[in-house]
Amino acid sequence: MLKQRLDEPGVRLKSQYSSRLYQWAKQYVAVGYKRVSVATLRNILGLEDIKDNSGRVVHQAPLELWANLKQRALDVALKEINKESDIRLELEFTGRGAYRKVQSLGLRITSRRDREKSGATPPSHRMSPALLDTNAIASSATPHSKRGSALAVRDGPRGLSTASAVSSPCACSRLD
Repeated sequence: MLKQRLDEPGVRLKSQYSSRLYQWAKQYVAVGYKRVSVATLRNILGLEDIKDNSGRVVHQAPLELWANLKQRALDVALKEINKESDIRLELEFTGRGAYRKVQSLGLRITSRRDREKSGATPPSHRMSPALLDTNAIASSATPHSKRGSALAVRDGPRGLSTASAVSSPCACSRLD
């Protein structure tokens, strides 16, 4: 199974934490959500104590405090994975112990291909409110005014009609 993962034409991640978290999260893309304890997350990221054969601790685990773990390993890994890879990870704090100590986390794992297939349009392709309904714009063009105002319809970019209020007495009702 490891050989199969290494042969994949995957993404190149710089941080060791990013690559470890990515490989782990890739297994749970179909599930979509995985809850893990902080101890399990430390094992996933490779942040456990190094012990010798007799069980004595040779080297203490790095990033023992939760704040350091989150800032130096988890935030960096999440940012890099979300930017460079084919999956998106969102972090939720699900379990808190006494004195607000974080005990478990929830990771929402989504594939970028799933979002593209679901019909979600990127922000650059969404229609502006002025293009949706010129009647709604005309009725809401002057909410504070008793006087009527004209509605100018002109051809915008790509041949689409846009509407804007003309001679509006109230500054808050202008649509530019």
